[in-house]
Amino acid sequence: MAPTIKSLFLDMLPPELRLRIYDYLLVADKPLKGVIARRNTRYGLDTKILRVNKQIYAEARNAFFGKNTFYVTTLPSQSDDDVEGSGAFEPPLQVKDLPLLQHLEIDPLYYPKKLRTEPSVGGWKPICPAAERYIMNLTHLLTFVKSTLLSLSFKADTRSYASFSDEVFGALSSDDESLDDSLDVKKVLTAFHIIEGNLRFTKAVSELVAVRSVSVGFSFPESDFKFKVEKQELCKRGLLFLACQTVFARTEIKIKAMLERLSDDGLDEAEEAEAHEGAATSDITLGGQRRELVGVVQEARHVVEMMK
Repeated sequence: MAPTIKSLFLDMLPPELRLRIYDYLLVADKPLKGVIARRNTRYGLDTKILRVNKQIYAEARNAFFGKNTFYVTTLPSQSDDDVEGSGAFEPPLQVKDLPLLQHLEIDPLYYPKKLRTEPSVGGWKPICPAAERYIMNLTHLLTFVKSTLLSLSFKADTRSYASFSDEVFGALSSDDESLDDSLDVKKVLTAFHIIEGNLRFTKAVSELVAVRSVSVGFSFPESDFKFKVEKQELCKRGLLFLACQTVFARTEIKIKAMLERLSDDGLDEAEEAEAHEGAATSDITLGGQRRELVGVVQEARHVVEMMK
């Protein structure tokens, strides 16, 4: 009979010390994203310990899945027409691990490359089966964790879908030519419209046993908005209402920044004569700024109409 090999780690260290080691190796100080969403982010985790043996895996996986916050995002489509996409998300959480999850941060945003809409009572509604599948998958995820989840947050991050070179809005333009256009408000709101019409999603959120309040955030290239909302109030009002309010507030900020810039470009009487020679060029510049302001105002009016 082969002699029993003792493990100093398992046999000599008490469980509470082993748990502290698992926390040190496997718990990150920021939400864990999937491979595509995290880009170059490094978490400094050492997951090799999960492959040592069955006992260590059984002990350590509770720390990894139970103490980390997992940031769920949609997987981008590989085709130009993503209306019929799968609705898959990352990171690839397995069903067997879902009962261990205690902290989730979900990006509900689905920004289609091509937007299709149809008339509706509220003015319009999107036609996007891929976004519907994504929200359905999120609904299943929330249903699985309804009795174990301790914290939930929604964070819609639009920054990867837009680039702005206008210094007024404080954003940097991207080298990716596919992101040359500014954000399309309707595309930003696509998934929120679908959530509004998905009673199962709202029910899944309302049935989260231990969650009392939900953090909601919106990240734009030039600004961030953060809220703390009571769960029942969020289910009553809906994410679409909050998203529309945020888009409107962002537009107001853009209008204010544009007006301040136009005001700063005004000339006093002492400077007027000196700048006379460059008047034609200035008129062209100010004309362009005013046209840009008109565009921002039109966007604000559009958002207000969608909120009615």
